[in-house]
Amino acid sequence: MSLCFNLEAIKQVKQNPNSAIRSDLDYGLGDLSSKQDRLASKTEVTTVVNRLGVDVANTQDATKEANQQAKSATIKSERADRNARDAIQQIRYSEMQLESLINTMKTKELRMAEAMMGNAEFRLDDGVLGADVSAAWLNSKVAGEAVLPLTVALVAKDPNGEDFVYPVHTWATGISSVFTAGNTGCWDAAVTYEDDPTSDLLTDGGVLNYGLIRATVTFLTDAGSTKIYVEGDTVIVKVKIEVLSPTRAWAVTEVTKTYTVVA
Repeated sequence: MSLCFNLEAIKQVKQNPNSAIRSDLDYGLGDLSSKQDRLASKTEVTTVVNRLGVDVANTQDATKEANQQAKSATIKSERADRNARDAIQQIRYSEMQLESLINTMKTKELRMAEAMMGNAEFRLDDGVLGADVSAAWLNSKVAGEAVLPLTVALVAKDPNGEDFVYPVHTWATGISSVFTAGNTGCWDAAVTYEDDPTSDLLTDGGVLNYGLIRATVTFLTDAGSTKIYVEGDTVIVKVKIEVLSPTRAWAVTEVTKTYTVVA
């Protein structure tokens, strides 16, 4: 059967060779066209896939940039919040300083008004009029070594509060005075001025600085050789201050400090 079919096909090709070739050619061209169509379709798919890949990459880049911008915005927001809190703290601190300054000015105004009405006087050691000094300490010191600080203060005469604190007239600065020491007791002590380390003003000559004059008391000692202090002795230091103005209520005043010798 197959042999007959092949013989018949050979016969037809011999009888009409062009027709057979044309048929094969048409078949081949159709197959080629089909392959071209498939290739074009595959190329289009590849193009679409590549375009999608580019779109995905662009989307990822955009997302990354958006995240970075969001993070940067968060950091800036936190920094702005911290700066705002710091600014609020600075404002509160400035308000506290201003309030403190206002209170200080009010206090100075009150003290000046008190002084103008005569509520002012000089006191030694801010109103502490007595002090104990050890005999053993005095007898152990050679000449010039037994030194105690002494402060003369311009204060309000009336005590302030239950603890009887004498308010200092801190407004009084640069007022010149004459400081004259007079001493009585078993042995006279020497009173000398001290420069105030907290001010450019020198206390030499009795210049008030914030209502104070700083001095020192040097007890007469020779290490117990001839000057022997015993319990019950007293050393009285009198300081006379003359403010160089007759118009002030405290123009001339004398203040006294008594040192009591204990064992």
